[in-house]
Amino acid sequence: MRTFILSVALGLGTLGLTAAYPTEAKAFGRPFYANSYMVGGYGYYNASAFPYYRYYTTPYWGYYGWHVGPGYSTYFTPYSISRGWTGYGMYGWSYNPYYGLSYTAITPAYVGYSYSPYFGYYRPYVIPSQTYTIPAGYVIP
Repeated sequence: MRTFILSVALGLGTLGLTAAYPTEAKAFGRPFYANSYMVGGYGYYNASAFPYYRYYTTPYWGYYGWHVGPGYSTYFTPYSISRGWTGYGMYGWSYNPYYGLSYTAITPAYVGYSYSPYFGYYRPYVIPSQTYTIPAGYVIP
């Protein structure tokens, strides 16, 4: 009798746990897209995360932003190869009663290199991320 009660209790407990979990599994992280081509010795490959937007509101503050995700690209010919990586970027606006409306743009950072054994050079490059915030109604002199 004890084993029957124990198995009923464990069975009901398992059923309760199963009912508490979601019935649909969602993938973790954001999807990305990729495209490429190759003709002879020339081609490229690009992969990047899909852009997304976020917004937040409170009684005293509001924000809306369009975010661009990280990416990777490579271009190659029979004579050289170039590779680059981009970081996150954001374009949007925010509002609060003290400062008012302002627009913000955060450019993605870019890191990469170009290499050619035929021409004998290796050129790394870095473009840092920049943040620009402009109050609404501001006129550039």
